[in-house]
Amino acid sequence: MKLKNTDLTIIRFLFKLQKNEMAKKLGVSTALITQVDKGQLALSEKLEERIFKVFNIDSELLMFIKLLAFRLEQLQAEGRINEDKLHAE
Repeated sequence: MKLKNTDLTIIRFLFKLQKNEMAKKLGVSTALITQVDKGQLALSEKLEERIFKVFNIDSELLMFIKLLAFRLEQLQAEGRINEDKLHAE
């Protein structure tokens, strides 16, 4: 299943990681995580596979992530999320 930027945000929050910590775990730059997190760049298939492996994401956890991401998108659409705080380092 394809991950979206909001899924990455949820994963980062679930594992209580700053962007630089997530980047280090995934072996990518903080700038790349920031771009994906903000929706400026799509996740590559290779990075998506690495996320599933590094964070041991199974189908049950993925469904939970997708549910939280869907709700996050709803709150963003309603203007009830502070985007600056959401994407803070």
